[in-house]
Amino acid sequence: MVSAIFGLPGVGKSLILSWLGARAVQGKNINVHGFAVSTEKTYQRVYTNFPLDGAYKLDFDLLGLADYNHCLILIDEIQLYADSRNFKNFSDNLSNFFTQHRKDHIDLVWCSQSYKNTDLRIRSVTDKLYYLDRGFFNLLRVRAINSFFRVNGDIQEGYEYCSGFNTKYFIPSRMYKYCDSWTKMRNMVNRPAPSELWVNEDKAVPLGDTIVEGKAVTLMSDDTIIIE
Repeated sequence: MVSAIFGLPGVGKSLILSWLGARAVQGKNINVHGFAVSTEKTYQRVYTNFPLDGAYKLDFDLLGLADYNHCLILIDEIQLYADSRNFKNFSDNLSNFFTQHRKDHIDLVWCSQSYKNTDLRIRSVTDKLYYLDRGFFNLLRVRAINSFFRVNGDIQEGYEYCSGFNTKYFIPSRMYKYCDSWTKMRNMVNRPAPSELWVNEDKAVPLGDTIVEGKAVTLMSDDTIIIE
């Protein structure tokens, strides 16, 4: 089964994923009333693209190539790997994986800030949709969504909240121990931010320090020097 959780930045998607992963690592059923995201009850392994004790590192590009089976896969910010606007780079092995995952006893849960910014081939095989926001007392509120089709000259796809008892609330403070929500995904390169300032070209600014005739001097942008 493929399930999706989407919601605005900072609402708690990473918390929910980490909580699901922690339960799966402990051998617990990750389905709860009003929030069912799997068909398997236990897994041989749990793979994630974010740090989680007891889980294995996921290589998204190897899906459909490596022998993933009898496992739970949790993907945070999936649009970083399968953006809907970058559909031409969605490989054949990924198409094969998302088409055949059920036969390998794989459950996959992905998160994104917006449902439609994820590649259509992933959305088309997603069984369960959940919208995450904050409810009263700042609780995490997960609401199930139904997709439906209308035929009126052409096929139109629509969405609506499920009726009945299909809303689940979570206390976020109980999940903090599982997750560092400030962790960046692996393809977000950790490098220094640019340090060059925009300057008025008519105003001399320091270019750097050097030594001239044994004295420390500062080179200026107008070809002058300042002796310290």
